Order: sequence, then C-alpha cells, then structure tokens
Amino acid sequence: MATKGPGILPCVLKGLIFFYRIAPTVFEDGRKGVSVILEDITEQRRADDGLRILTKLSEKISLILSLPHSRKESGQISKKILRARHPHEQN
Repeated sequence: MATKGPGILPCVLKGLIFFYRIAPTVFEDGRKGVSVILEDITEQRRADDGLRILTKLSEKISLILSLPHSRKESGQISKKILRARHPHEQN
C-alpha cells in the first residue's frame, strides 16, 4: 500500500470492512519496516447502513401517511398534480 495513515480497506472476498492504520517501524536490529493495524468495522458499517435505510423508509411512510385518505380528496390532488405538469391541457 502506498498510503500512509488511516483509511478504510474493504475485503472483497468475505464482505468484511477494516479500518487500517500504517505506521513506520524500526525493529530491534535497526531494520526499517511498517506496522499495519487492522480493526474490523464490518458490523458498525452494516448497522450504519441499516439505520440509513430505516430513516429513508420512515420518511417515505410519513409522507404516505400524510396523504389524504378519501378517494375524492385523492382524486382532486391527482388532478391538481396533472394540471401542474400540463397546464396547457383542459379537462
């Protein structure tokens, strides 16, 4: 890896996601190397994704529930929407 510092490393084969940090290291005999620290953040990411999906779903449900329930009102709203889209057309 050419990148030094923190980052996200997806593992394609198993669907895992790791947070990584690369730090320069000097061994006891004086040789230079690097230390790679990996933290499995797969579950955290899945939970975050699930929360985002639930939030969007909740917003859509709220919108649907705010619509009028009677067919008459619903039909009137549909006509208004159609008229707004095509103002040059008459009933």
